[in-house]
Amino acid sequence: MIKAVFRDFDGTIGDTLDLIIEAANQLAKRYHRKDIPNKGTFRTQSMRTIIQSMWIHRRQVPFFVRKVRTYMQLHQKGIQTFPGIQEVRNTLSQNYITWIITSNKISTVKAFIHNNEFIENSEVYNCGMWNKARKIKKMMKKYQLKNDEVIYIGDEVRDIHSCKKLWIKIIAVIRWYDNEQLLEENKPDSIVHTPKEIPQAIKQLEK
Repeated sequence: MIKAVFRDFDGTIGDTLDLIIEAANQLAKRYHRKDIPNKGTFRTQSMRTIIQSMWIHRRQVPFFVRKVRTYMQLHQKGIQTFPGIQEVRNTLSQNYITWIITSNKISTVKAFIHNNEFIENSEVYNCGMWNKARKIKKMMKKYQLKNDEVIYIGDEVRDIHSCKKLWIKIIAVIRWYDNEQLLEENKPDSIVHTPKEIPQAIKQLEK
């Protein structure tokens, strides 16, 4: 039986794609790196591929990630919520623990919740850029959750990989960050196209 539904923030609750590309391209110009041409390019490539295409060395990734997060914190009033996500959250919170596990700054997520009058009493946890699996595992251990009692809702290939490491189920949401083909190739447990499909997808995975 599912007891907890963990959710990503960027691209799953908050529509941050334009802001991330804007931040990345400003940094690319400042530090003489290659920019991201458009949303299409971003959505058809994994995060690692995008970083490599921008000519960012792996040792420089933490620096650039911090800069992007700071930019987003300064411009967080421009982050919009996805239509229908509030209703989905209300439905899920009646039956499950609903935490947010994000690589974004906790202060940015909480400011978004406040600015959008988002009725959200979930705990918000930061997992860093590449440590989502480790953070989920830590939370599962802390709250004594088994891998078949947890579902994660995300929108990126790295979300799928993190969940597969832990043998937990993942619902991938299309039309946000990574595109459908890219997500399908990495075999999530379920794929949905709109927020309103999420509760039914969870019920199907509980069978």
